[in-house]
Amino acid sequence: HDANLMTIAKYLNLSDLQKHLVPYAAYIAVEHHNIDGQDVVKIVSHMTLNGTREELRIADCPSPCLFSTFKSLKYQMPSDQFNGICKGYSDEAHLICQEKVTMIAVLLIIVILLFVAFVGALFACFWYRARIRQLDPERRYILQ
Repeated sequence: HDANLMTIAKYLNLSDLQKHLVPYAAYIAVEHHNIDGQDVVKIVSHMTLNGTREELRIADCPSPCLFSTFKSLKYQMPSDQFNGICKGYSDEAHLICQEKVTMIAVLLIIVILLFVAFVGALFACFWYRARIRQLDPERRYILQ
């Protein structure tokens, strides 16, 4: 709970909430209002159980913050990139991981091909040996 609120505060650059751990039962509300035909976003916080709600100022967005301005504050990122950032994976780590997966797949294919070649050679040896035994039923050596 507190980590989620701190993440939202850090993402939106809400300076009041970034510095202090939020108490239990606190909440942040993102409110959408239509004032004079314009869509406006307000972020309010309620930090104590019996306290009052206070409006938080969004950095780089004047008060009242127009929805179009709010929407353009942060770029929209794909969910896998967002999850990677949250879990501490960077784009470089993702590329390294992809390279390793590719290398492992290539090595696996090489091992499978070598195994098939080995089994084929083994089969050819046994087949050749059985063929020799069929040609020489007495199993005599040529030079005696």
